[in-house]
Amino acid sequence: MGAFFKENITGFVFSMFEPSILKPFNRLLLLLSVIELTEPQRVFAQHLIGQISDWQGLFQTAARNHSLPLMARHLRSLGYPDAARPFIDEVQAAVAQQAIHNLKTVSELRKFVENCIHPLGMPFVVFKGITLTRRFYPDLGLRPCRDIDIAIESDNLEPLIRKALSEGYVLYAPNGKGGGLSRERDIIALLKYARSAVLISPSGIAIDLQPGIDKFSGIFDRYNVFDNLQSLDFGGLSLPVLPPEFLFNYICHHHARHLWSRLHWLSDLDALLRSPQMNLDRARAMADRLGQRGTIDAAVELHSLVATPAPWDEKMQGHGWEFLRLCLLNLSGDLELERRMALHMIGGEFMFRWQADEYLLQKARRNWIKTMLTPSFHQYQMIPLPAALQWLYYPTRLMQLGVDGMRRKLGHSG
Repeated sequence: MGAFFKENITGFVFSMFEPSILKPFNRLLLLLSVIELTEPQRVFAQHLIGQISDWQGLFQTAARNHSLPLMARHLRSLGYPDAARPFIDEVQAAVAQQAIHNLKTVSELRKFVENCIHPLGMPFVVFKGITLTRRFYPDLGLRPCRDIDIAIESDNLEPLIRKALSEGYVLYAPNGKGGGLSRERDIIALLKYARSAVLISPSGIAIDLQPGIDKFSGIFDRYNVFDNLQSLDFGGLSLPVLPPEFLFNYICHHHARHLWSRLHWLSDLDALLRSPQMNLDRARAMADRLGQRGTIDAAVELHSLVATPAPWDEKMQGHGWEFLRLCLLNLSGDLELERRMALHMIGGEFMFRWQADEYLLQKARRNWIKTMLTPSFHQYQMIPLPAALQWLYYPTRLMQLGVDGMRRKLGHSG
């Protein structure tokens, strides 16, 4: 079964590969996602710029994949070609708007911590997003940050949600669908069935509350996040953040789980690897302890492939190249393609067996199956049964899984 599953995954990814994804358009998008360019990279970037004909499409793809601010910064330094000049004002307006949004996010993070978390005296950690940008990027506006990610202990989710509601925040399901939740029965159902929650601040900034930072594999179970934090000075406010080596392990795992489908995740790799705070040997040693050395080594190789001026070739081998193919396939923004690719992941978490130790792969599978068999908040949203009848979600969940499996089987056979 394991061998078949591996071949199935590999076959799917490789069958989707076409040499056209190596075109200069894609190569320039990835190259300009790094923070700084060396002189050989600048020369190569100029070469690629001369081969671009669809500048509007390039800027739209960069914006969709959250790398437009870095691209604009590099093009200002390299010099906009004449064909790109009609779009400069629009690009700069979008970059400025993103910078303003990041500043609003900073302000909202401060308010949420001071008004909601500190009064409850609970441990928490701010990770990814705006604090990663503040620590490792040269400018706060260079990395688009859509929301604020905060991890808390699972027992603290309910009191924090209720405190936030009293401060004017609006509660949403993790998928953001269904509108704000204000009825008591909806809040109780979310706490019962959902694995996380989203709050929208009075100014419109989303705050993603997560009980821990794991998903299915339990890859970080051995590491007590709240006992191993560092402090970040955030405009006079001291915020708990992840140590660089653990943060690197986390983002490599997280970004690989999402198939490297956004370019700002490549920027995160570059930002951490070039930081003097980061020690790659310690990060690799931690990866050995966590059981995901394959993911870390492939991510480092991916970074080298993105940044190198050397030619790409469809005959290239290596695990970093497999990550690169996932990234290139997802540049189109085809969410249906990304969803179909994700269906082939081991335990919903690993695309390739070499990413993690066997015990993690098996644990991810078991936990994923358990999650699939557990009623979801989406079921409640579709049919909001009273508490006494919510046992019906279990058989209907099984029926839906059977129907979905049959549809996928018929779709593949067609």
